[in-house]
Order: sequence, then structure tokens, then C-alpha cells
Amino acid sequence: MKEINKKLDQIIKESSFVNPDDFVIQNLSRKSKDEVELCEKISLLLRKNYELSEQSEKIKKRSQGVLDTMLDALIVIDHLGNIQSANIATEKIFGYKEEDIVGENIKILMPEPYHSEHDGYLKNYKDTGVKKVIGSGREVSAKRKDGSIFPASLAVGQIIVDGESFFTGTLKDISVQKSAEDELFRRNRALEEDAIVKSHLTQLLDIAQSASSFSALTQDTLSYIAKIMEIGYGTFYLREEENNVYKNSLKIQGTYAYKNRKNLSNSIEFNEGLVGQCAYEKTAICLTKVPSDYIHVSSSLGEASPMTILVQPILFDNEVLGVMELASFREITDMNQRLIKQVAENLGVIINRILSKQRTEELLDKYKIMSEQLETQQHELKSSNTELIDQTELLRKSEKDLQFQQSELKIANEELEKNTDRLEEKQKDLENSHRAVKHAKKEIEKKASELEAASKYKSQFLANMSHELRTPLNSLLLLSGTLTENRDRNLTSDQITMLKYIHEGGEDLLRLINDILDISKVESGLLEIEKGPVDLDELGHSLKNKFEALARKNGIDFHLEIEKNLPCMISDSFRIQQVLKNLLSNAFKFTTQGSIHLRISCPPQEVVFTKPRLNPGNCLVFSVIDTGIGIPQDKQQMIFEAFQQVDGSVSRKYGGTGLGLSISKELVNILGGEIQVDSIDGEGSTFRCFLPLEKVEKSPVSFYEQYAKENAFSVSNDEVDVDFLKGKSVLIVDDDVKNTLSLSMALKGYEMNILTAENGDVALQQLEENLEIDLVLTDLMMPIKDGYETIKSIRSMEKHINLPIIVLTANTTSDTRTKCINLGASDLLTKPIHIEPLISLLKQWTQKRVC
Repeated sequence: MKEINKKLDQIIKESSFVNPDDFVIQNLSRKSKDEVELCEKISLLLRKNYELSEQSEKIKKRSQGVLDTMLDALIVIDHLGNIQSANIATEKIFGYKEEDIVGENIKILMPEPYHSEHDGYLKNYKDTGVKKVIGSGREVSAKRKDGSIFPASLAVGQIIVDGESFFTGTLKDISVQKSAEDELFRRNRALEEDAIVKSHLTQLLDIAQSASSFSALTQDTLSYIAKIMEIGYGTFYLREEENNVYKNSLKIQGTYAYKNRKNLSNSIEFNEGLVGQCAYEKTAICLTKVPSDYIHVSSSLGEASPMTILVQPILFDNEVLGVMELASFREITDMNQRLIKQVAENLGVIINRILSKQRTEELLDKYKIMSEQLETQQHELKSSNTELIDQTELLRKSEKDLQFQQSELKIANEELEKNTDRLEEKQKDLENSHRAVKHAKKEIEKKASELEAASKYKSQFLANMSHELRTPLNSLLLLSGTLTENRDRNLTSDQITMLKYIHEGGEDLLRLINDILDISKVESGLLEIEKGPVDLDELGHSLKNKFEALARKNGIDFHLEIEKNLPCMISDSFRIQQVLKNLLSNAFKFTTQGSIHLRISCPPQEVVFTKPRLNPGNCLVFSVIDTGIGIPQDKQQMIFEAFQQVDGSVSRKYGGTGLGLSISKELVNILGGEIQVDSIDGEGSTFRCFLPLEKVEKSPVSFYEQYAKENAFSVSNDEVDVDFLKGKSVLIVDDDVKNTLSLSMALKGYEMNILTAENGDVALQQLEENLEIDLVLTDLMMPIKDGYETIKSIRSMEKHINLPIIVLTANTTSDTRTKCINLGASDLLTKPIHIEPLISLLKQWTQKRVC
């Protein structure tokens, strides 16, 4: 028994929930019957207690699951208001976790004034037992953790555990429901107000439509508005007219409780006072804090100042017809303001209809007067008709006299026929003279054709001479340019200056040759035009860069203006640039101070063209504007003739041949455009070059030409890395020893290896013997094998299929470049050769071959 008691004490001490399998007594067979029976009963009791404990635990978990899945907050507090527990929904609604609020007073979830008064509620219930909220539900305000307040539905219940009172509160967030109720209330309120407005509007429209005059209309309208809106004062102004034309003034037409004042007129101008300002702005004006001295509303008992003033314009087709001014002792509600606005809109229609009716009646009165005048004139016409009958009789008598005169005219006609015969003979003489003139015209045309042929031969001769001049000029420029660099530092400053003068003279001679060549090509019809898309931004900035240094040197402001969103242009970019360079050169030549502008834009609509095919919509204008010496009116056309300037003194002072403008005019004419000039002598000139926007079909391109376009380099005059050229081998192919010598000397200065060949056969032999040649420079016009055949032969050699070949030629035609590229040339430079572009081109092609 002692062992059983000891085991029981151990079980009671450890836990009230004991697994019956843990209750085991050792050596049970040695115990007495009573002890065995006691052990069995204890074991049975423990098993039942364990089963009850498991069921209790399941019920507890199920209850907790229900609480955790509730959408509404469930909070338990004690009789002091301290929170004992809360479910998960409480955290979602209030933002507090359960452990944060357990032990806190429930008032933390209440806004003021409920927060301060809650303890009093519990005390009152404890003292009196009167239930107010307990056992019922109601809407309350609750406060979240972040301080925000929201509407909620609350139900409170009471439970007693072990004689102690606890209270359970179930709370639901009804924010969405309350918002919906508020929105429904606002809509119902709006519908009620709309119904009231429409009812009053109908009454007012009936009053307005039944009015027989403007005075009755305005008076009755104000009286009705005063009655429904408790208006203490009102005036109605209508716009004044003169000869059916509105004036910018208003005149008072109707009033309510109005009192004349000495300092106020019955007529108000637009922009004068509130009424005039309202008419000017065509917008209602509402004042809520009216000054005490603004206006007084009087009655037999006294007078007082209104609280609110409303000034409403009356419009029709956005035209002011009148203005209403209303004063009230209380605030004019939004509903009443909407009513007044709708009344004003309908009054505008009614007033306009009355005005139209009045004008129609006036027109009818005028028509009546005119009808009476026409009737009078009709009577006068009848009298005139009688006189005409008398005159007809007189005419009949005159007719007999005319018949007599007709016989006399017949005799005169016979005389005229005889004169006609004599005139026919004279006509034959004139025809003979015409044939003689026609024969003379043919002779003149023959002479003109001979003169044209002579002119063409002359131009071709000049072109050929210019070509021949380029070859020696090439040597002159190359050698002088190379010596000017003074690489060996063995020349004096005076010698370098003289060399620079030689080089500059060569450059001037080159420009003159180019001008002569261009004018000769124009006259002989040999000038070639290469049309393609024109990059206007690149064109403008290229010219800006070319003349910027000159502008800085001369202290001239040079500006470039390119209009935005210009249409695409198809033309010859090179020729456009040539024209603009001529115009800019003249501008800088004849401008010593001020500014020069280059502007690219669409022409104005008012411009007048001399060519019928040009119009402001199918061309662009390139303008050069300067503040120079200007051109007299009588000289503005003469300057476009070849070798012409304004006068001899200009030529002596400023230099030049007078070819620039002549060439520019011819180039623009060939491009389908025209040049116009505006100038004031002594103030400056504006040259406008109008060029058409044209579309051309894309011509087929050969393999080598496409290759050249894809791999071509831009020739730059910037400083290049000459060290890269050291040790490179260049083969120069030219039959002119001077050209070979000058070019070799120029390139040796860059430590390049130079090989020469006087014709194509020698060049091919050199290429067979020297596999390390990096680049070929070749002329075109050579004996035995010319440049074209040389290029073709080199490209047939498999080991030199990618060898860069640069053509150096005095031939400037585009056909020459196209032919060379098609045969396989890499690039082409026109003689005379400038060393900087040549070195830049050599570096680029040799670098490409390495890559």
C-alpha cells in the first residue's frame, strides 16, 4: 500500500493529465486482493481523465480555429477594462498584435471623447447594473494603431467565470458600407436638388415666355428669384444697342428693392464695377464677405447690409446680352447658384429671340415703307410709258429717213469694194516681204549656230587649258607646301614667308582655274550634276566651320540658322556648297563690320518667283545676309554677268575676277532654281537662293562603286599620326617626272619608302618584284599602259586584290571617278594634290589594310 500511495503522490505532483499506461505497480501478484482492486480502479480513473483531457484540448483548438478565421475583431476584457485576449482579425483591423494590447486598457482602441469617458461607463454599470451597450449592438468610432479613426459596428456580451465578470466585444469595420451610404445620400440629395432646380426653372421659363416686354421680363424674373431664394435686392441690366450693333455698355432694365443712389449711374460700361467686370469676363462673380458700405437693403423698419452678392452674365453664342446682380442676407447655396446659371442660359435664348423678333418687325416696317415707295414709282413709270409711246411714233418717222440713208450707204459700199481690191494687191506685196524676212531669219539662225559652235570650241579650249594647268600646278603646290614645313630646319623665316606666298599664289591660281573651268563647262554644256539626298545640317555646319576662323579674324559675327523640320531635299550637295561658298566669300569680302547670317528655311508664302515651276511649297531658300557695303539698285542685275563688278574701284580695292556670282547664277539655274538679291547701298545685302525639292530614281551601282561607298574615308585636314606611315612602301605611277619628284619629296618627309614607275607596265613589274608594297598612287593619262588599264591589271593579280589604289588625276568629272571605282580603285584625289588630305587618306587606307 505504501508503494501505491508513493506512486499516486508522484503522479499528482507531476501533472493532472497522466497517461494511464504510466501507472504500473511492480510485483502486483504479491499484493492483496484489496490492493489489486484499488490499483485497477485508479488505472480506470486515470484513463477516463486522460480521455477527457484530450477532448478538452481538441475543443480548445477548434474554438481557437473559429476565432482565428473570424473576419470581425473579438476582444475579451475584464471588469476593469483591461484586455485579456484578442483574435487575429483584431490585428488586421487595428494594426496591433495580440501581445501588444493584452493587459492594456480597451480605451487605447477608442478616439476622444469615448477614450476619456470609458472608465465611467464600466463604473456606472458596476454601481447601477444598468446595461446600455451590453447585450445589444450599435455603431461606434474606433481608432487604429496609426491614429486613423474609422466607423465600426460593435456588439458587447458579458460572461462570468468563477464569479468574475468578463466582457466580449465583437467589432466589424463598416468603412466601405458607410462610404456607400454617404455616396447614396449625396446622390439622393443631388437628385432632390436637381428636381427643385428644374421645378423653379420651369416656373421661371413660363414667366419669361409670357412677358410682353423686356421690362416685364426682367421685373417678373427678379421677383420670382427673390421669393424662392430670399433675395433682398436685385438689378437686371441689358446690353445697349445702336443701329442693331451692340455697344460695350449695359443699362438697367429691371429691379427688386432697388434704391437710386446719387453716385451711381443707370448705365455701366464693360470693366466698370462688378457688373461691368462680369460682362467683360463673361463669368459669374460671387462675393461672400460684402463690405458694410457696399450696399444697403431698405424696408419700412430699417436697412441692413447683405451677406452675399452674386453677379451672373446672360450669354447667347458667347455674346453678352445682359447681367443680373442679386444680394442676399444669407449665403447663396450651390443649388441656387446652379439655378441662377441655368436661368441665365435660358434667358439668353429668350432675350435673343425677342431681339430677333424686334429686328424682324423693324425690317417689316422698312419693307412696308419701301413697298409704298415702289408703288409710287410704279405710277411714275406708267406716266413715263405714255411718253415712250409718243416717242415711238417719232422713231417710225425717223425710220423712213434711215431707209433713205441706207440707199446712200449702198453706193458707198460699192466704193469700198473697189478699195478692197486695191488692199489685196498690197497684201501680196506684204507676203513677198515676209518671205524675204523669213529667208533673212534663216541666215541669222545659221550665223547664230556658227557663233554657238565657236563659243563651244572656245569653252572646250579653256577647259582643256585648265586641265593642262593643273599638272604643273600640282608640283608647285606640293613642293612649296613641303618646303614650308621646313622639316630639316634649314630655312630662314623670310624664305618660309616667301614659300608661303608662293603656295598661297598657287592656291589663288587654282581657284581662278576652277572658276574658269566651271564657267567654260557651263557655256559648253559639259557641267555634270550629281543629285542625291542633301544633309542640310551637315551642309550648314560644314560652311560654318570653313568661315568661322575668317569671321573671328575680321571681327565679324557669323551666325548659322537652320529651320526645324525642313522637308527632305534631293539635289547636288557639292554644287549647293559651291554656290553658298561663293556668296559667303563675297559677304566676308565686302563686310568690314557687323554680322553675316547663313539661313536655311522654307520660303515665305508671299515670295514672287520668276520661274513658273517654283512655288513656296516645292522649294527651300538659302539666304546669305550681310551688313556690308551694299549694291546700288541699278547694278543688282549686272553683277551676275561674267567678269562684272559694281565698278572698277571695287575690283581694285577688294580684288577678284567677277566670276563667282556668274557661276553661282548658272549653277542655281542648272539645279532648277533662281537667285534673288535685295540690297540698300551702304547698308548691306541679302542673297536668296531658291532651290527645288526634287525626287530622283536610284541608279544601279557597280560592285566596286558600292565597295568604295562602304569603305570610303572622309579626308580630314586635321593633324594625323604620321608615325604610323614610317616604313610604309608606296608605289607612285606617273609619266610626269616633276610630279613624281615633288610627290616623292613630300612623302619622304614622312619617312616612307618610295618606288616609282613611268607607266602601267613598269608598275606591274614593280608589284611582281616587291610584295611588300603597301599602297599605289597612280595617274590616269600615261603612255603604253594608262591608269585605267593599270588598275584593271592590278586587280587581276590575286595577291594584290585588296591592295589600296588611290588615283591622282587632273580630270574633275564625275564620270572619271565612277569609271575608276568600277575598275577597282579604292579612292580618288583631284590635282593639284594638297599634302594634308593626301597624308590623311594614306594613313586611313594603310590602317584599314592592317586591320
